[in-house]
Amino acid sequence: MDFEAERIGKVFFGSSPNDIKGTVVMTLGIPWFFKRLNKQKSIIKRNVGWWNLSVMRCDGSEVTLLSVGSGSSEVTDVIRLLTKFQCRNIVGIGLAGALRREIQIGDILVPTRCVTSSVSGARKTVGYSEELYSVYKSGLEDFCTKNKVSLHYGTLCTVDSVTCENSEFYSYSKSQGLSGVDMETFYLHKEAIKAGLKVSSFHVISDNPIAHKSFLDDIPENDIKRKRRVYGKLPSLLKSVASVIEKEL
Repeated sequence: MDFEAERIGKVFFGSSPNDIKGTVVMTLGIPWFFKRLNKQKSIIKRNVGWWNLSVMRCDGSEVTLLSVGSGSSEVTDVIRLLTKFQCRNIVGIGLAGALRREIQIGDILVPTRCVTSSVSGARKTVGYSEELYSVYKSGLEDFCTKNKVSLHYGTLCTVDSVTCENSEFYSYSKSQGLSGVDMETFYLHKEAIKAGLKVSSFHVISDNPIAHKSFLDDIPENDIKRKRRVYGKLPSLLKSVASVIEKEL
């Protein structure tokens, strides 16, 4: 788009260019979590546009929070629009289904590689910014230890729709050693890297279809409590992650 940043910010984010900071924390397909973040005392500005945006104060710095819906097109559009502003670092936070039996509901997965599903042929692969992740890695590790959940690393597969997850896909995921599945992250990493931005993400495990605990199954009460406990602690984690990124990068 050849429009000025001021016009793009007003139309798409309901904001001024100054509201989009160097570090952007993006919630992926979980609008309810963005609403929870928006209730924090550290939020100093709230904007409503095609995509809702807030500004959060973190120990003297300010970062941007963005709510992005499910699917590839929204993530792709938002990243391309962010290149018109001062954004340097993007951290994605979302939910993912586990594709390994040992990954439990409530655990956290950091995708070191992201792929698209291609049961019958070649697939594309993108990585992440090790520099960006290394800045907040210890904080994420401490969070997992304190909340008694495990931190996993592996390949996250992004699919186009929920109905792509079938027996053929699960057989494919096992043969390829995939760790998790979602609907946005490949495109987040792909577009950010293409634009020269630092990007990383982490995901709370919401279900595990390999262990017969998909979102269509009845999830045991202890698993529900576990992930709700993690959800409740995420706002403070994101604030500390954003703060340390602003200090270091």
